[in-house]
Amino acid sequence: MFRFFLFIWQLPQYLCGLLYSFFVKIEKKEKYNEVMVYYTNSKKFGISFGYQIFISNDDRGQELLRHEYGHSRQSRILGLFYLPFVCWLSIIRYFFYEKKMKKVKSENEINSIREWYFNGYPEKWANKLGNADIKDWKW
Repeated sequence: MFRFFLFIWQLPQYLCGLLYSFFVKIEKKEKYNEVMVYYTNSKKFGISFGYQIFISNDDRGQELLRHEYGHSRQSRILGLFYLPFVCWLSIIRYFFYEKKMKKVKSENEINSIREWYFNGYPEKWANKLGNADIKDWKW
């Protein structure tokens, strides 16, 4: 019964994940805690839709997975409110991050932009929920 209510609570995320799965090539999948992780051909990118995590199949390691798992826990907490208050804000923040990274000229600027991205809402909360530490990330 609980799983049914959780499914309804996160239904918009499940539908977005289903739709997203048609646009990426899934190279492998595995279960991580209670979520399904789909490794894709996209580069340096991860996105969480409820019970589903789509993550790049590169060498970035477990920290990106933990971060995305934190987003999946946010989805479980916020339910119907996850898309507008976490997912879309995170995507918008990511686009600003990418735009800033294209203009960098030094390692200090790169680190500063990464800190800006991962220490802001909702990324910092996702790191906390997923027990991810950006200091351990492979960039």
